[in-house]
Amino acid sequence: MRLWFRRDPDEGRELARDAAVRRAYRTRLSGPDGHLMLVDLVRRGGVIRPTASSDPIELARWEGRRAMVLEILELAHLTHDDIARMLARDETEGARDEDFPIL
Repeated sequence: MRLWFRRDPDEGRELARDAAVRRAYRTRLSGPDGHLMLVDLVRRGGVIRPTASSDPIELARWEGRRAMVLEILELAHLTHDDIARMLARDETEGARDEDFPIL
């Protein structure tokens, strides 16, 4: 028996929990309120526009925000196309970047 192929007994529970967390994100973010929240997070997190700063602290802060939003999108199993559709729909309904100020 090869010991390095031995599975951790907690691995199955971790995988089940990860699947449950992904389902919860997908469920909670799938309705109109969830779409509004995601569009807001994408804009606030600087996912769709480049960071215009030479300050390393500010760049690190923006990269942290961007990484968190991208992780949420991944947990919700959203693709680039899904996000593009949500942003396009949001723009055609009249929302502008000014409606989502960066804090």
